[in-house]
Amino acid sequence: MDLLGRSFRCTCGREHHVPIRRVVVGDDAMVRMGEFARDEFVARPGPGNTAGGARAILVADRNTYAAAGDAARSALEGAGCDVEVLVLGGDGGNGRCVQGVLEADEEAIGRVLARLSGCGSESDVALSKSPEPAAGVAVSAAARKTFAVAVGSGTINDIVKYASFKAGCPYISVPTAPSMDGYTSSVAALLLGGFKRTLPAAPPLAVFADLGVLSRAPSNMVAAGFGDLLGKLTAGADWVLARLVNGEYYCELAAELARSIALECLERGSEIGTRTKGAIKSLTEGLIWSGIAMLMVGNSRPASGAEHHLSHYWELKSLREGRPQPFHGTKVGVATILIAGVYADILGRDPRGIDLADLKRRHRSREEREERIRRFYGPMAGEAIIETAGKYLPWEEREKKLREVVARWDEIRDTLRGIVPGADRVRDALEQAGAPATPEAIGFSSDWVWEALANAKDLRMRFTVLDFADLLGFLDEIASAGAYKRSQGGS
Repeated sequence: MDLLGRSFRCTCGREHHVPIRRVVVGDDAMVRMGEFARDEFVARPGPGNTAGGARAILVADRNTYAAAGDAARSALEGAGCDVEVLVLGGDGGNGRCVQGVLEADEEAIGRVLARLSGCGSESDVALSKSPEPAAGVAVSAAARKTFAVAVGSGTINDIVKYASFKAGCPYISVPTAPSMDGYTSSVAALLLGGFKRTLPAAPPLAVFADLGVLSRAPSNMVAAGFGDLLGKLTAGADWVLARLVNGEYYCELAAELARSIALECLERGSEIGTRTKGAIKSLTEGLIWSGIAMLMVGNSRPASGAEHHLSHYWELKSLREGRPQPFHGTKVGVATILIAGVYADILGRDPRGIDLADLKRRHRSREEREERIRRFYGPMAGEAIIETAGKYLPWEEREKKLREVVARWDEIRDTLRGIVPGADRVRDALEQAGAPATPEAIGFSSDWVWEALANAKDLRMRFTVLDFADLLGFLDEIASAGAYKRSQGGS
């Protein structure tokens, strides 16, 4: 908690800034939110140096408002705020729903942005994909003490986060489920122009999570949050791997923030499943602090690695084929088992025995690599090729890198063995929590597993164990059999 609301010089050599001022996960969260709103917005002088006049735009969907909307509204009104409620989705027509699920798209963002900016309707608001606040959206002097309150989980928070950023207003996050790690991040996952995009936004000013509300969240959302949290274990290993192989920047503090509670929760699967308050509190705090770790380093490296690449690849493929899909965190949990299997396979080999002549014969040209991306990425291939162009190594550079890895193999292997969890431990924890633990359980066949393992590395520029396996020439073999069997407990 000492990190909140301050800048500091870290032992990693960088200065970190954490603009989030308050994080409360407890039974008194709504009371504490009211106190914070009163001190931050009502009692503090605004334009003309007068107190009062704070305006809160409370945004929720039907389900999340039923879970915590009235309590949040009462707390804010009790603090002296004028509260306007905007319920998105459902029969009100405020935002588009697909199969009953609200979309974080232009329509929903426009509805919130219109309220925050004081415009009459969302049609008066210029919404663009620009990462900067919209030029034509300025909050009037009388509304400078306007702030938003996001009552909900992933979709609601992404909508409010981005709309608040565009309008130049602060916002408060009120999580209604421990389902994902984006509550405190500085990016928003949005559906713009029919494509899923992650755009810069601003983190919340504060987070107030009522433990009673979280404990009553739907079991599939709790399971999703647990899967997302366990993904920090392989993501952290990928970050260490990138430091060892490529000399990538690494922050021990951010890595520990993202990893420590995940390790604790790995042993509490059954408590997550029965939703004891202590376990739900740990799970929620782990997700929140993972977001803060990302905020500190300016990207998602502490909390997202190959397991997220698999999840995103499956998501893109599902969208192209018009298939329903599970929550992001549910996919991440299953993918974490697979990636732990990849690590087990790689660390059980010895690259000192690689036949360089054979590997050179199999080395793909840049054109062959791009053709493969086009084959598997379809309409998203162009973006993937541009995004990951820097990953391609001509044979001479690849051979040099391989020789460096071979020379340091004992150090690399021993360091990673002390970090990567066993696939069986992750699988057992997910099963104890009542979460899906196999690709088949979430509707993905072995062909989808192979395809994602073999191609998800081309989704982002980030170096992960999938890139490492590809560098060593093992990826196609591992994708086709080894990692999948190992992750499922096979030989």
